[in-house]
Amino acid sequence: MDIEGRNPMALVTVRSGVINETQLLEGFNYMFNWNWQWRYKKQGSNAFLMRFPNKGRLMELINCDDFTLFGTRAVVNVKKWAFDSQAVGKLHTVWVTFGKVPECFRHFFGMCEVAASLVPVLGIDMGTKL
Repeated sequence: MDIEGRNPMALVTVRSGVINETQLLEGFNYMFNWNWQWRYKKQGSNAFLMRFPNKGRLMELINCDDFTLFGTRAVVNVKKWAFDSQAVGKLHTVWVTFGKVPECFRHFFGMCEVAASLVPVLGIDMGTKL
């Protein structure tokens, strides 16, 4: 099964300037009148995950490098995104202390289940008092 489907996704990053969601959608509708309903999902403070009508249209924008979105002073960049995209930074190890964990989860596998709801689990320190 092709995960990308007919409508590939891209990460639209704001390189400079400030833009809100409404300005982003209006800018894309104005610049790229492709009979397409633009949708986004915010990714942090300066990026949006957007679906494109087809791979050809996406490649047009990927080849443009950075460009100023009409109607704004924001410079944006479009990069292809896939479910198997590689990491762009290093993850850091954190220690988490749980409180008010129900009795039924106060064992190794229960703590793994609780921790996995937050982050990928590398280990559980069972030496501390549950």
